[in-house]
Amino acid sequence: MKNLLIAFLMLGLQSAHSQCTIPTFLNLTDDFVMLTAGETVTVSWSADCPDALMRLLLIKITPLPFQAVQEYPSIPNNGNFDFEIEISHIPGTYQFYIQDIGTNIWTYGSSFILSAVLPVEWSKITQARIEKRSVIIQFSTAQQINNSHFDIEHSQDGRNYQSIGRIEGEGNTFTEMDYEYIYETPKAGMSYYRVKQVDFDDQFSYSNVASLVYKVDNVSVYPNPVTDRLVLNSPNEGSMAVYNHVGLEMHNYQLTEGQTEVDMSNLNSGIYLLKFSDGTIERVVKK
Repeated sequence: MKNLLIAFLMLGLQSAHSQCTIPTFLNLTDDFVMLTAGETVTVSWSADCPDALMRLLLIKITPLPFQAVQEYPSIPNNGNFDFEIEISHIPGTYQFYIQDIGTNIWTYGSSFILSAVLPVEWSKITQARIEKRSVIIQFSTAQQINNSHFDIEHSQDGRNYQSIGRIEGEGNTFTEMDYEYIYETPKAGMSYYRVKQVDFDDQFSYSNVASLVYKVDNVSVYPNPVTDRLVLNSPNEGSMAVYNHVGLEMHNYQLTEGQTEVDMSNLNSGIYLLKFSDGTIERVVKK
């Protein structure tokens, strides 16, 4: 059972000709309370309206239509009382209302919304696509409650994930939101992506997993064998280290996107290994 301490304090003026009116005052520890179906809450009631005939209603706000789903008629109108209520309705947002039946005056829990839905409801599946040399991860939410942020996670084996970025959440919203994250340094081969939704209280949930294969265009090297000038065509910026046959690094060059020329004339004849920053290795022969 979750004790929410939803405390209504009813202080009304009385006269011989009318029942007391119902001003609103609501004391809450949280603005939004999240529940799942089957949980029980405690509503605490304090009233000083001995002439009033009052009832407590649980109203469904969303999804529409707006309607009462639970009623507690003739609740005590003088003293302090507690009610235990089981929330067992369809997913949606709910709010407690109190009605003075004699005057038909309604009061409700200020800005308090009782939610019986998951903190984040995904409206579209998470998708990943390749665009130029980046991977675009897209996802959408139908609503967010108490949502702090989204962690974008990546895995190369589908089991071990690491965060590659973060997008701030909306806190509380019932508006559909679309998000996009650009991963500028994707890994070659099969990759898996998912979104981790994190609440302000560190509770979390995951989206579906999206997968794709990212193919890397290797650097082309010519001529091979080389006499003096080595020409490299690279799909992106990076670096290249030159190692001799015993593993000693001889030179290190920065590569630009497109064509780069490297002077090999000062090297002795023999076999050299070119190690690129993307992890690939090329073997060249120096004449």
